[in-house]
Amino acid sequence: MQMALPSALRNVLLCFLAQAFVAPGFSVHHLRSQIPDDRRVTTVAAITAGLPPQRPAPPAPEAAAERRAAVAAPPGAASGSSASSSSSSTASGDPKVANLGARMWKIEAVFEMTTTAPVFTDEFGNSVAGVALTLADRLMWATDVPLSRFAFWMPNPAATTDATNVIFCESSNNEHRAGGWQSRYSTQENTTYACEPQKHKMNATTPVLLQRSSAAQKATSLSFEVGVYPASGIGGDTKPGVQVAEMVAKIANSGDEPERILHKTGLWTYKAGPGVKFHGLFPGTAAAMPGTAFSKRDTSLPLGPNPGGHGTEPTPTPPPGSAVVAEKSRQAYFDTVDTVVHEAATINTNVGNSLQELKDSLARGSAVHAAWMTWNPYTPDPALIGP
Repeated sequence: MQMALPSALRNVLLCFLAQAFVAPGFSVHHLRSQIPDDRRVTTVAAITAGLPPQRPAPPAPEAAAERRAAVAAPPGAASGSSASSSSSSTASGDPKVANLGARMWKIEAVFEMTTTAPVFTDEFGNSVAGVALTLADRLMWATDVPLSRFAFWMPNPAATTDATNVIFCESSNNEHRAGGWQSRYSTQENTTYACEPQKHKMNATTPVLLQRSSAAQKATSLSFEVGVYPASGIGGDTKPGVQVAEMVAKIANSGDEPERILHKTGLWTYKAGPGVKFHGLFPGTAAAMPGTAFSKRDTSLPLGPNPGGHGTEPTPTPPPGSAVVAEKSRQAYFDTVDTVVHEAATINTNVGNSLQELKDSLARGSAVHAAWMTWNPYTPDPALIGP
């Protein structure tokens, strides 16, 4: 032990001299730290204490794996994470990314759609992947959700008896395939849809087999299901799939007529209903949650009373083969037709006179208002105007 002490001190002195004469920017500590633990024979502390050379105890397998990954990773790179939470972990310090926690990559919610618009049915006959991309792009504009989050189950044109033979289409830029950032900012120009046959039972409220016209053999209506993938948490994409599905079903069944709203400020707004945007993007299309019937849109507009037909009732249809009943009904109609026509003419005259009086009243009121504002303009109080 006494013979080994001078040798140990000499080694320590050589280490300090080497650190003093190395070139600037060259770190002995950096070189020493790169020696794997399982290759070291001693340490500086052991030499100073005069201990003989010996290998340190091997580290735990988990700690060794983490250390090797940290050494192999480039500067500034984060350690690997699972695919389901990669977008959240890599962007923990980015204010544009919301931490959504660990997520399982699967379809979160489903809703149904049916359409008779030729813009969709014709494209479906030409390309199933093309109509999937078109539908996803329009759903993006309707919901403000990246189009890569939408997947579709389309009816298979070759399936004539088995409705479970469907075609599944999903984006090539979804988060599972391309990562969170590329998924978030996918557009119709940089995205394609891949489709493949699949066995799937749709919870459709209407038959999912294609309805074709006998003349041109083209699909006249198209019913399909839409699946919504989880949110990426990037750039404001935080809406859960269930919220997206319920929002589509709600706006698809909302009114199209403009809505007048009186605000607390005393001002009015007169804007179109939320259904206008949806039906502008999806003409002839309805949406519903699974198991809910598609609601029929009422496109009729009430035009008010019809003065010319006031008080009239349709003539009852006589029994077939009863000439006597038909003759009596015809005679009864001719007996009352003059009275009905006279009453209708009277009502029309009264309505016309009322409308003319309303027009004249508005004209007189406008003339009086214009004259008063011209010759007697409003002068505010000088105390309100100031110097």
